[in-house]
Amino acid sequence: MSQTILHTLNQSPFASQIWQDCLEHIEPDDCLVLLNDGVYGALNHHPYRNALDNKTCYAIKEDVETRGLNQLNLNPDIILISYEQWVELAVKHPLSQSWF
Repeated sequence: MSQTILHTLNQSPFASQIWQDCLEHIEPDDCLVLLNDGVYGALNHHPYRNALDNKTCYAIKEDVETRGLNQLNLNPDIILISYEQWVELAVKHPLSQSWF
């Protein structure tokens, strides 16, 4: 039985190649949490938008709001969560991979 991985990504998809590296390693049952500038990946229009299809993806709500992003610009499939909810996800996923 394989364990799912909680991936965290803090780099903008507009400024870093790390997105491609991360998306190549995410398995179907894994989760992705976008934080810091990584929340720009929650936008409807970015270079890796289609690669997020069929993946469980979250974005830290506080980071989204800090960057002036709003629901109208965001991919409706991305779930906004608090930092506390991120901790809960980390508890549920014993394995994690940070992409910084």
